[in-house]
Amino acid sequence: METPQTRPPLTLCLVVGVVAGATGIAAAQLIASITRNFRSPVLDVGDRVVDGVPSWAKDLAISWFGTNDKIALLVGIGSMLGVFAAVLGVLALRKNLNLAYAGAALFGVIGAAATLGRRTGANVSVVIPSIVGAGVVALVLWWARRQVVGNEQVTTSLEEHPSHRRRFLASLGLISTVAVVGGLTGQRLERRFSAEGSRDSVALTQGTTGPPAIPTGA
Repeated sequence: METPQTRPPLTLCLVVGVVAGATGIAAAQLIASITRNFRSPVLDVGDRVVDGVPSWAKDLAISWFGTNDKIALLVGIGSMLGVFAAVLGVLALRKNLNLAYAGAALFGVIGAAATLGRRTGANVSVVIPSIVGAGVVALVLWWARRQVVGNEQVTTSLEEHPSHRRRFLASLGLISTVAVVGGLTGQRLERRFSAEGSRDSVALTQGTTGPPAIPTGA
């Protein structure tokens, strides 16, 4: 059982939680970029929020942020996810790891529910990005607890042996870098489906209406 003297620093717990959350979102983003049937859970949650807020709130957001209202919404959702993930880090390293697992599962359930709610008649496989993201969050939290609070000897090692502490922090930094690169890569890959959809729409319109008429005498 942990004592107050061996509990990890609060800052470390918060950082671990945020890194775990970011890695989970990045993993979900990468999975969503595999096929046009998938979509980032963050975007689906954002759409559900927009659908659920009253019209006056939408008008207020537009008046405040103009054409950047959706960006502001995504920043707000990202901030809330960051706070939620930080709490999971505290639960994982200072409290009960099972509670952190439950929080990670809730992370996946919210994303899956938003995804299914946005797509009537969609195949249940569309929730895969949310499930993978939640699993990655839980995996990172498990790894961090094993490194930091696995047993009294490990905790003492982190506190008294700079080399062990440096290895842990370096690993945490590497995970953060992979999360950022993975998230940006997934976002970039996912955009190709939007571009293909736009081209298909233009082609369909042209095929239905035919090419524009050539003016007489041209």
